[in-house]
Amino acid sequence: DPESKREHIAHVKVPGILGRLFDIGEGRSILAEELIAANAAHLFVGHEILDVHAFRVTRDADIDIQEGEARDVCRSALDERGDGWLTSQEASALLRAFGLPVAAGAVAHSADEAAALAAVMGFPVAAKLNCPLIQHKTDVGGVMLNLASAQEVRKAFMDIMGQARQFVSRDTISGVLIQAMVPGGIETIAGMTHDPVFGPLIGFGIGGVDVEMLGDVRFRVAPLTDRDVDDLLNEIRGVKLLQGYRGRPPADLDALREVLLRVSHLAEALPEVVELDLNPVMALAPGMGARIVDARVRVARQD
Repeated sequence: DPESKREHIAHVKVPGILGRLFDIGEGRSILAEELIAANAAHLFVGHEILDVHAFRVTRDADIDIQEGEARDVCRSALDERGDGWLTSQEASALLRAFGLPVAAGAVAHSADEAAALAAVMGFPVAAKLNCPLIQHKTDVGGVMLNLASAQEVRKAFMDIMGQARQFVSRDTISGVLIQAMVPGGIETIAGMTHDPVFGPLIGFGIGGVDVEMLGDVRFRVAPLTDRDVDDLLNEIRGVKLLQGYRGRPPADLDALREVLLRVSHLAEALPEVVELDLNPVMALAPGMGARIVDARVRVARQD
């Protein structure tokens, strides 16, 4: 059944700044769900868009997984810099190649460009340092949230760049990521690490900046089965948050299941990805999906 394979697509012809939000080129066809997952279909009003429909991602929907594109991202980074962490743009491109719901965003290289990107996305936005040498951006003042005007975005760009130069040289800073804020939801974490005995381990838990302190993460050996995914969701101490707690809406558990299955697929398909940290993954209300707000991806050559 073609409906089950997500063959509704949006044919988008996007010039300039809009195309950079999704790393797409002129005339390229992208899946309509990519726009909907990023809450960004409104950005393309006035451009050619066909068949934009909301529909659930199904497990057999491999039509949207582009392993070759993801492998090219890893190979390019390894050839250019050797083993290490991907940039924000590289990590987003890799995750999108596996159909993972990355929040809309693009990297700015000047204060004016940052303000222009924010105006396209709509306020409020977040501004985040883009430097592969600094992985914990909040520790160095590299993250500013809920910026509500072009003036605030310009100031945030200058402040973040100034802070970063205290820790690394200017030539290692790739700019500032301007990203749409994701309203509401429950902060979760999904990721992958390599165990020397068992190979790729897929983790899930309650996320956010305090994830190390809370320690509420569980692991399963890849590849994940449906039962493994349900165990990961139900074994964490914060499972009540996902089910709805004290009047809060429950999380879209189907969307979280899909994220974990796709992370498992990525771990199997790309052995050069040796560490993956998606934190936070904002789990929205049922039917609203999930959004990956921040991602760290480490790659290494395989003998």
